[in-house]
Amino acid sequence: MPSNERINKRKEQQRKKERKTKITVWIILFVIFFAMIIMKVCEIDFNSIKNAFSQEASVSSSGYYPYTSDGDNAQLDIVNNKFVVFTDSAVDVLNIQNAKKLYSFEHGYASPAKAYSSNYICVYDRAGTRLRLDSLSKNLYELSLNKPIITAAVADNGAVAYSTFSDSSKSKIVILSKNRNTKAEFEISDGYVTCIALNSNASKCAYVTVNSENGEFISTVHTVSVASNEEIAKFDYNNSDILNLKYGAYDRMYVVGVDFLSVIKGQKEQTQVFEKGSITTLNYCFTNDDELVLNYSEYSNSQSTVISYVKSNGKVKTSINTDSEPKYLSTYENKIAVLYPNSFSVYSLTNGELKQTLACDSYINSVHCVSSKSYVQYGQNVDVIEAQTKGDE
Repeated sequence: MPSNERINKRKEQQRKKERKTKITVWIILFVIFFAMIIMKVCEIDFNSIKNAFSQEASVSSSGYYPYTSDGDNAQLDIVNNKFVVFTDSAVDVLNIQNAKKLYSFEHGYASPAKAYSSNYICVYDRAGTRLRLDSLSKNLYELSLNKPIITAAVADNGAVAYSTFSDSSKSKIVILSKNRNTKAEFEISDGYVTCIALNSNASKCAYVTVNSENGEFISTVHTVSVASNEEIAKFDYNNSDILNLKYGAYDRMYVVGVDFLSVIKGQKEQTQVFEKGSITTLNYCFTNDDELVLNYSEYSNSQSTVISYVKSNGKVKTSINTDSEPKYLSTYENKIAVLYPNSFSVYSLTNGELKQTLACDSYINSVHCVSSKSYVQYGQNVDVIEAQTKGDE
């Protein structure tokens, strides 16, 4: 009996520890990603979506559009000239021209999150223990880990980096090849890893840790050589959240903060594009060449915003002033598509020239322009729209 009592006591202690770990995971994730809530779109009833466009635009019934996904909370992205529809239960890869389904899989994760590269899709269960890597045509592997996942990233060569909580330190980073071989593994003692980036061949890594010191909230960017596991440099940002890290051309890395923008060159030289406190980041996206398009406000409580195309050397190539805050941004080829509450506009990426404006309903969640067509996502649906000429009105 005494031995059974000890066993039962150990089991109860283990259950308490697991509950405490889960609570800690969710508290940390809530704090980290609170700043991104403003970018979320509220759920809408889409039963009357057939009226989503004004007389200036019409939904095309040609081909296989509209496409309707099986899952909820759909998000539409372009990966290697294909549409990827990510939902709370599955991922679909579509031919853009005709919406033909090229590949699909169900993930079944409770809190799914995604990371894309030019050829790969990494889906993981945030605060859960499962992660999978797929190409645009097949599954490469799926993992079931021992510790909850915080975040993950995928390189152009298929390498995956993920962070988890750890027993021996605050968190841990593991980098795997697309063949599931371990390329690097290191414990992180000075904070929780909330964001990771890999360059195209996964030879360079950067990550963000979050910690507090003397009552200050500190985000720190660390740059690392994957081959040696050695830290190259680190940069502190006091009382400021970091939304994303992204390697661009020549392995220059964007650091997108809630109130600043920096570029780190050579893993150790920082250039401030927008000083801390000079902007409020509203939205952002990346071009086919991994260069940044940033939407920000220069004044608090201002409806007017600026959309800037920022090259990887930190120079602003194009700036577009808007009278209202965009809901969504996307880029493809030489175009920027900007979705507003009741319309969307298409601009030239290189000179900011307005190419087209179409009125639409507030049901629309995202818009992408490919060649001469515009594609919209609303609810579970993806559709193609065409502008009407004056003779058609």
